[in-house]
Amino acid sequence: MRLCIGFKDQKREIYINKSDFHINNDFNLLDDIEFNLFFKINDEFEKACFIELYNPKNDCLELNFRYNLNTSAPIERINYKIWGGENEGQNISNEVFQLFYHVYLGALRDARRHLHPGRNSKLAQFFSKIDSKELSQDFDKDEMIKSLNEAIKDEKIFEFIEKAKKEYISTHLTQTTIDDIDINIKFLPHNFEDFVEKFKILLPYSNETGDLEQKYLELHQNGLGYNNLIYISILLGDLKDLNKIEKGSYVSLLVEEPEAHLHPQLQNLFFNYLNELNKELNTEKNQGFQIFVSSHSPTLTAKSDLDSLIILQNFNNSINNISMKNSNLSLDNKKYLLKFLDVTKSQLFFAKSVILVEGISEALLLPIFGEILGYNFDKQGVELVNVNGLSFKHFIPLFSKNINFENNTTKNILTSRCSIVTDDDRKNLFSRPSNTFKSLKKTEDINLRVFGGMKTFEFALFNASNKNIEILTPLYKKVHPTMGKKFSEKIKGMIYKEQFIFNNLKIKEKSEFAWELSMLLNSESEVKNKFKVPNYIVEAIEFAIGKND
Repeated sequence: MRLCIGFKDQKREIYINKSDFHINNDFNLLDDIEFNLFFKINDEFEKACFIELYNPKNDCLELNFRYNLNTSAPIERINYKIWGGENEGQNISNEVFQLFYHVYLGALRDARRHLHPGRNSKLAQFFSKIDSKELSQDFDKDEMIKSLNEAIKDEKIFEFIEKAKKEYISTHLTQTTIDDIDINIKFLPHNFEDFVEKFKILLPYSNETGDLEQKYLELHQNGLGYNNLIYISILLGDLKDLNKIEKGSYVSLLVEEPEAHLHPQLQNLFFNYLNELNKELNTEKNQGFQIFVSSHSPTLTAKSDLDSLIILQNFNNSINNISMKNSNLSLDNKKYLLKFLDVTKSQLFFAKSVILVEGISEALLLPIFGEILGYNFDKQGVELVNVNGLSFKHFIPLFSKNINFENNTTKNILTSRCSIVTDDDRKNLFSRPSNTFKSLKKTEDINLRVFGGMKTFEFALFNASNKNIEILTPLYKKVHPTMGKKFSEKIKGMIYKEQFIFNNLKIKEKSEFAWELSMLLNSESEVKNKFKVPNYIVEAIEFAIGKND
C-alpha cells in the first residue's frame, strides 16, 4: 500500500528490488509482481476526480501496478506498468496521484533517533510544516526569530560570548590574516527552520527532593513505550493537515505493529484513540479517510470490530486472506463472537490450528494429554479455546463451508484446522449419539472435524483403560467422598466395568476433578506414563496438528 499510494511522493522509502520477486517451481523464471487496488466511490464528485481510475464494469476505481524483471537485457532491469481502470494502458496523470495522501508509521521505530535534534528530526519537520496562522492566534515565524535575536543582545550570555571571542579568538586571527576580520558568533539562527532543528523533548518526573525546580528526563532515560507514543503523536499531527487537502482526495493512515513496546493497557488506549480519530476525520469532506493497522496483537484483535478484520495466513507457501466482513459469519455469529473473543480467545486468529472444547476440564487436561502423546501445543501452534459449555455454532463458520445460512454465497474460511472436542451425550451405553451431536457432525469440512466422547468427558477418561480406572478412582473419592467411596467399593473385582461406570459415575465438581488429575499427571511421571488418553482425543489432537498430512 505504501508503494502504490505513495508512488509519486518526493521522498519514497520503498521500492521493488530483485529479491522481492518469487521464484516459481521451474527455478529459472521469476513471476511478475502485481498489485490491484479497488476503491469504492462515495459520490459523483469523487468519481470525477479519479475518472482515470474508473471501471464501469464494477462501478469502482482501480489502481493497478505490474512489475517484471527483465533478465534477457545486458543489464538486468525492473520494468513496471501502471494503469487505471479495467484496460491496461489507461494512463494516470500526476494530478491524480497527487490526490493520494498517506501518513506511515513503521514497525521498527527508533524513537530516539527520529526525535534527536537535527535536520532530520521528526519534531523539527513537524514544526517547520505546521501552518502557524491556523493556530488559535497568528504566529509569524520570521518575526518570532527576529524578536528572539533582538532580545538576547541585552542578556549576559551575549556579553560573555563577545568577550571570549575577542580575548581568545580575534587576537590570534588578526595576527594570522592579511585583512582585519571580525567574525560573528551566533547561537541563535536567523530563520525558523534552523531554529527548530535544536528542539529536544524532555519528560517531567515527580520531584521527590522538594526542590522548586521541575526535574526532567532525556529520551534515552525514558521507556521505549512512551518514547514511541511521543513519536506516534508527532506523526499523527500531520493528519491535522486534512483540512487543507482538497475535497475528493484519498487519505490513509498506515500503522505497522502499534503494539511495539506497549503494555496491554496502552495498546487499548492507543487503539481506542485511533477509532475516535477515524470518526473525527471521516467528515463529509474527507470521506476517503481510512486507517490500516497490521498487527500480531490479540489485545488489539479483541478490541476490533470483526468486520474490520482481514486475516492473512500462510498456507502451502501461499498467502490466504480472509475478510471477516465477507466471511460465512452471520450477524448473530458476529454479535456473539464480539462479546466472547477476549485477549486470550482471539489468539485463534493467529494459530496454525485450533481445538475447541466445551469446558474448563478439557482446557486444563488437553495440553497435558498432548505432552503424553509427544506434542507441545505451543511449538505446534495449537490454540486451545474453551467455549464455556456454550454452542460451537458461532465458531464453525470460521472453518467450515458446510453451513446452512440463507443467502450464503461466500466460501471465505480460515485455512487453519479446527478440532471440536465434545460429548456425544448418548442416553445409554448402546444407544446412538444425541441429535445435537449428529447435527454438529454434519458441519464437518476439510478443515473442521468433530470428535465426540461417549456420554461425557469424565466417562471417556475412566473407560479408556483399566489403568485409568485405578488412577482416577482415588481422585473421585477425594473430590466426592461419599459417592466416590461407594463407587470404589463396588467396582473392585468387576470384570466388565463399562456399564457400571456409565450408570454410576456422577462427578459434580468437574473442574476440581480435572484440577486434581492435572496436578497428579504433572507431578508423577510414572502415573503419566501409565495413563491412556481416550482415542477420540488422540484423533482430535492429531487432526489439529496435521499428523497424517
